[in-house]
Amino acid sequence: MRTLAPARGEPCPDPQYPASAFTRRRGHGSIVQVSIIIRILVNAVALAAAVFLIDGLNVDSASTGETIVVYLALGAIFGVVNAVIKPIVKTVGCAFYVLTLGLISLVVNALLLLLTAWIAGVLGLPFTIDGFWPALLGAIVVAVVSWLLSLLLPGRDDD
Repeated sequence: MRTLAPARGEPCPDPQYPASAFTRRRGHGSIVQVSIIIRILVNAVALAAAVFLIDGLNVDSASTGETIVVYLALGAIFGVVNAVIKPIVKTVGCAFYVLTLGLISLVVNALLLLLTAWIAGVLGLPFTIDGFWPALLGAIVVAVVSWLLSLLLPGRDDD
């Protein structure tokens, strides 16, 4: 008679199932931690693409290493701004989203990108935006690049 595998973490009486297969390994990140890191990397790449493609979005750093750190920090700031402020704006401005058939989201994303630039300036990061129009175009580039990268990454089908 074959025995069923025990629940995770319980000792295994059957030698067919080694105990190490069912114990939790320490030191490995959870799926939430990995997801946050991936989201920051996606934001960083999308912002780098926007800076590369749009005149008026600038990152002025001395070295390649510093540029990478700046983009990672910008990705984290942009992620926090989107996670905290965007749902509030969507809820409060729901009528505008319906009235404009969602086109107001372009303006909202541009304002969130400007807010990210302001926060980066307060934190001493060399990221500047020269006005609303570069922010609007940059927000479009960030949205498209983020969407394309999310198609390539596994998981999160609910977006």
